[in-house]
Amino acid sequence: MQNIPNILKKFNQVAINARCFGGRGGKRKKYVPKLSDQEAEEYSAYVGRAEFYNATARTQVALTGLLFAKPPKSGVARSAKKTIAEKCELR
Repeated sequence: MQNIPNILKKFNQVAINARCFGGRGGKRKKYVPKLSDQEAEEYSAYVGRAEFYNATARTQVALTGLLFAKPPKSGVARSAKKTIAEKCELR
């Protein structure tokens, strides 16, 4: 629970600017944890091979699309109206 502010900070940074993950090394090292038994050279190679799939931005775009989609239709099907009327009369 103590790490949540750091996770949220990283999430916001990814959502706002995924370019910080581009290129070789650079800011990537801030986001790719070093494994306990890695040497500096191994870690640099590890970070260099890392690929970034921006699922955060893709999810944000998809959810935004859902928000502005056609409004949902509400109502009761004609076939169900009779059943509902019968059930309401019994009470």
